[in-house]
Amino acid sequence: MVTTAEAGTTASPCSLAVFSTDGKKVAMKETGGTGDVYIVKYKQDGVSEEIDMDTKLFLPSTSTVQAGVFSPKGTFFVTWERPSKDANAPGNLKIFDATTGSHLTGFHMKNPAVPGVSWPAVQWSQDEKIALRIATNSVFIHRGASWSEPDNVLERVTVEGVKQFSVSPGDRYRFTTFVPEKKGNPAKVAVYAYPNTKTPVTGKSFYQAEEVTTSWSPNGNSCIVFTHTTVDTTGKSYYGSTSLHLLSADGSQEDYAIPLPKEGPVYDVKWCPDPLKPFFIVLSGSMPSQACLYNAKCEQLFLFGEAHRNTVAWAPSGRFVGLCGFGNLAGDMDFWDVNKKKKMGSNTAHCAVGYGWSPDSRKFMVSTTAPRMNVDNGVKFFKYNGAGPIGSIDKEVLYEASWRPAAHGAYPDRPQSPLRKGEAPPAIAAQPKVARYRPPGAGSKGAGFAERLRMEREGKGESKKVDRSSAVAAKYKAPGRGGSGMPVGASVPAEKEKSKNAIKREKQKKKKEEVERKKKEEEEAQAILDAGKKEEEEKERKEKENGPEAKEKRAKKIKKLLKQISELKGKPADDLNDDQKKKIATEDELTKELSELGL
Repeated sequence: MVTTAEAGTTASPCSLAVFSTDGKKVAMKETGGTGDVYIVKYKQDGVSEEIDMDTKLFLPSTSTVQAGVFSPKGTFFVTWERPSKDANAPGNLKIFDATTGSHLTGFHMKNPAVPGVSWPAVQWSQDEKIALRIATNSVFIHRGASWSEPDNVLERVTVEGVKQFSVSPGDRYRFTTFVPEKKGNPAKVAVYAYPNTKTPVTGKSFYQAEEVTTSWSPNGNSCIVFTHTTVDTTGKSYYGSTSLHLLSADGSQEDYAIPLPKEGPVYDVKWCPDPLKPFFIVLSGSMPSQACLYNAKCEQLFLFGEAHRNTVAWAPSGRFVGLCGFGNLAGDMDFWDVNKKKKMGSNTAHCAVGYGWSPDSRKFMVSTTAPRMNVDNGVKFFKYNGAGPIGSIDKEVLYEASWRPAAHGAYPDRPQSPLRKGEAPPAIAAQPKVARYRPPGAGSKGAGFAERLRMEREGKGESKKVDRSSAVAAKYKAPGRGGSGMPVGASVPAEKEKSKNAIKREKQKKKKEEVERKKKEEEEAQAILDAGKKEEEEKERKEKENGPEAKEKRAKKIKKLLKQISELKGKPADDLNDDQKKKIATEDELTKELSELGL
């Protein structure tokens, strides 16, 4: 059953619901009746917007569909169903016209739920003029708006072993391809630009990469390649290894391996959705993880601090961000104003499975859904600063919950609202409780197990701006130890006298440095002399070229050429070849040059 929370509209029971990017259409699949997929629009009467069930547009022969997606402008709808055992059956990946409901074409495709398989399997450019489709060892580029034409394929890009691809947003036709490791050869990611697809614009090869997640910047100028493996050969993690690389889409910048502020796995990486703000956030490191804000040159700008978080959730405006611990974590959430680099509030959503921001960036939703969680299914709503929950919807069984999307820029970018009179700000952190007495020096050893877990869960790292002017980071000192490596409070032993050999080595080192310094000074002085000599020789050469002898020599040559031209002009024009005609055409130029010589 599909229910819209704003208007309470309820559609017939269905097993699939997919919005178009602008939120004007939604595709659903009936569980009763024919079981086919149908597309409906939203009523827009200027007062309220509700699903108009009278506009049902059924897509033929879609009763076995299991996945679907709209094209960027909502012009087409792509469906996937399990392949038929019949060899003559049409393709299980189908493309429909979302306006008329007609079936345009079909292809064959594996299960998109299998790791390493690209979904959507057909990806359009943002203007829908071209569309890309992956096949065995190839990526096909189609005319995005005319699937019924016989010459629909514009180009076939051959990439041996290609398994994944991703099309960039923006107005430039760029896409990535991924070839996993095979027989000792490294994995490869390449960036192509249509129509010049003979060679990639840039690329990267690396090991420890069975599959990748490609994350494009909203303007399409850069992409982050998030590599994964199921097994970590170093033995540092049970969950495989991860790495991050930033590729420039036009090849104008270097390709970066993104430096992490804390060693360990990468949990999430997300670009700011505002195309004018080329920033991204990475959550990485052994738990509690560290969240870091980067610019498009992979320079660290701000550390949000360490906490048990594994999810980055940007608001559509790009002003707010939620750093959350969902899945197998406790559900703690921190909400930040990225413009001000300030935490607005915190909250907790236990057993959260899904999440999402409202299109106007003013509310945050979390959902508990089946089949992962079969109890306490429902949705909770929080304010942008974490206050709440301000509302909830409970369901006996809930499979999915999502906001109706809106086109980028449909809502203004609003800053934080001032607190009302008497309104308390949302809790940022729990107030510290009065601790029981511990003997001096006991530290955390005297804490109970539950208290130690609480201390770790709340995080230990403070948020701070990253000092990019410092080239070398301060070295880590183990807690409870002084700068000399002695216990805190212990007297530092006196420095031992240097041995005779040590003194001798030091003298030899100083002598060697002095010799090298003198040698360098001599080389620099010689270089200055050589440069002066070269300059004098160049000056003499120019004077010689412009001297009387050089002028006479040039004048003699010009007169000879003019004489030859005069002889050629006396011959019939039909007897002259192209070179002779070109020579005659230079007569005026040679005459002018001769007069300028003044000889």
